[in-house]
Amino acid sequence: MMINGWDFDYESLPHWQHQEEWTVQEGRMYSYVFCENKVHDIAFLVYSICEARMGWYCGFLAVLKNKQSPELFLNVTNGTFTQGKVFFSADGNFAFIKSSVPDGGLPIFIFDLPANKFACYKPKARNSCYWVEEIGGKFIIVADKWQMENDKKSGLKKLNGTEIKLKKLKWFPSQDLDSFCYDMLESLKKRYPEDYG
Repeated sequence: MMINGWDFDYESLPHWQHQEEWTVQEGRMYSYVFCENKVHDIAFLVYSICEARMGWYCGFLAVLKNKQSPELFLNVTNGTFTQGKVFFSADGNFAFIKSSVPDGGLPIFIFDLPANKFACYKPKARNSCYWVEEIGGKFIIVADKWQMENDKKSGLKKLNGTEIKLKKLKWFPSQDLDSFCYDMLESLKKRYPEDYG
């Protein structure tokens, strides 16, 4: 199967069989988001996206390398990720993707692509309507204006404009992301057994 010129056996991915079609403004499409980084010849695929609860869409993550002969670099099924697009830094060296596992807010996973490592940034907000932008060479969290005005207790107003300082984050090998997500989910199950039991 070909997606954006990447020819790969996507059906071999765990849970790919749970693909469903969902309607978007442009018409019908499969429930995945595919984001390519040409600088590092890598692609992020959030797949088998479904509505976990009202208005909350998430899916699993696959990372492919080498468009000419794609190979699976990373597959995360112990955590899920939001259906929003992956944000790449202007130089293509960093990728930002939001997890859909709530831990005081939705964690943002940051990939340092040249160094093959990741970090986890955990915003403190009850509302998940925020994303990352690169402004003046800094990575800034931008919150949705309407949500800030209408959800006063969300923490979005305080979060808006926060810089993610990469040098202050703890970094791990990219291949450890699936086990990291597993540990994060197990920790939530212990803290909130009624929600994750």
